[in-house]
Amino acid sequence: MLEIRSKSLHSNSTPSINISKNEHTRIATDSAGALWQIRNSILYPQRIKRHKHLKILESIVHHIQLSKDTIHLYKV
Repeated sequence: MLEIRSKSLHSNSTPSINISKNEHTRIATDSAGALWQIRNSILYPQRIKRHKHLKILESIVHHIQLSKDTIHLYKV
């Protein structure tokens, strides 16, 4: 399982108090290879610069990094 965490901060009625709300997004795939490529793209972006599917991997990583949710990727 690859877990990417980012926190979303929402303030309640008192401006000086922030409440951390962490939502979870779960994505399941039957492709272990795709999960491996996404993982490598996040951890070692320099290794995919000549990858056949560079644009797709960069797009997936970009969306993961912009997400305010914790994203769980599962192999089914």
